[in-house]
Amino acid sequence: MSTLELKLNLHTLIEGIENESLLQAIYVMITHKPVISSDLIKWADLSAALKEEIEEGLEQAENGEVIAHEEVMKKYQKWL
Repeated sequence: MSTLELKLNLHTLIEGIENESLLQAIYVMITHKPVISSDLIKWADLSAALKEEIEEGLEQAENGEVIAHEEVMKKYQKWL
């Protein structure tokens, strides 16, 4: 997909959003300054339970136990 096509698709998607909170979140994401590495959470700072959940998710992804983005969007479209 070209840059122009991507921009047009994003514009179309944003035009269809009625949820103000979602629009505000998108606005913040687009206008927010880049994350500086010192702002990032370090692996060592995570709880053991959270690390375990992340590792389980990575293992599931490696095993192909995932749901396509399109399926998730179709299922939850009514809330967007």
